[in-house]
Amino acid sequence: MPVIDEDVLRELMHRSTDDLRAPSGVAAGIVTRHRRHRRRVQVLGIAATGVAAATAVGLAASGAVRPPAASHAGGAVHLPVIHLTAAQQALYKLSRAAGATAAPAGRYAVVTLTEDGVQTTRVIDSVTGNTWIYQLARGVPKTWPEYRAGSPTQAQTDSLPTDLTALRAALIAQAKQDQAIAIKDAIAGLKVREPKASAQQLAKQAARQQAVQTDDDMVFEQATDALWNPLVSPAQRAAIYKVLAATPGVVVNSSARDSTGRPAIEVSRLTSNGFDIPETFQDPGTGAVLETAFSYPAHAGQVKSQDGSDVYLSVTRTDTPPTANPYRR
Repeated sequence: MPVIDEDVLRELMHRSTDDLRAPSGVAAGIVTRHRRHRRRVQVLGIAATGVAAATAVGLAASGAVRPPAASHAGGAVHLPVIHLTAAQQALYKLSRAAGATAAPAGRYAVVTLTEDGVQTTRVIDSVTGNTWIYQLARGVPKTWPEYRAGSPTQAQTDSLPTDLTALRAALIAQAKQDQAIAIKDAIAGLKVREPKASAQQLAKQAARQQAVQTDDDMVFEQATDALWNPLVSPAQRAAIYKVLAATPGVVVNSSARDSTGRPAIEVSRLTSNGFDIPETFQDPGTGAVLETAFSYPAHAGQVKSQDGSDVYLSVTRTDTPPTANPYRR
């Protein structure tokens, strides 16, 4: 049986450990493509504001409770027995693998990947958060404008907690902040199309366009987003896997392969509205993300269909700033 940290025990005591699979029933609802697209193409991570908010919330926000007091019989201490599912054991293994990796050195993180088949290189300045994006494909810009503060900095990312209670609260706070930004963007778009609508009408309409999410939906979304962020430390990555292990509805396939054929551990979860299946494929040996994808569950005899994926080819660090588009010929 795997060794369980005290913070993991605290989380598991108030969450079901009998079944990590989501209900089979599918509820009505649509996750907006805009939200999915925004999550895929932007430089994802945990903003410092979200972390600060989570720290202020603390235990109350996560709903965590203390485990039952240990019993004492004949002077011996008897701790409660925790039975882990196979999915949780796989996630703990990923946690240990991630935590055992060395922290990379170098100011600039360089991520090469394919985004929906488009060959892409992202360069992130860990000091300023400035980001450069280069692509190689027909019909898309080869060089995007530099994104000023397009990513959290290393200092901001380092403030992401590793305590599981605080980490869960931070992920939820960040998700709510992201949703507030999405609503603000939606209001701006609606205002152009409906200039005579009142501010209250626009706000209500924009809010209705957002996918309804539970706290567990938010935790899974933000956790899997943070896992691929090249600035997230090994200790933080290890803690994220532990949080996923305590999140209901998570499904793990330990015999998966990513779209390039690399052996992988697939971690997925059906959203509470029953419409969307975010998926992430991890390297079993390092806990690094190999691929993220979005799928629709099978409906009325149809097979599960995929709606885009990001395949990560390499993640490196360097002290050399970007000077030219690597795809320019």
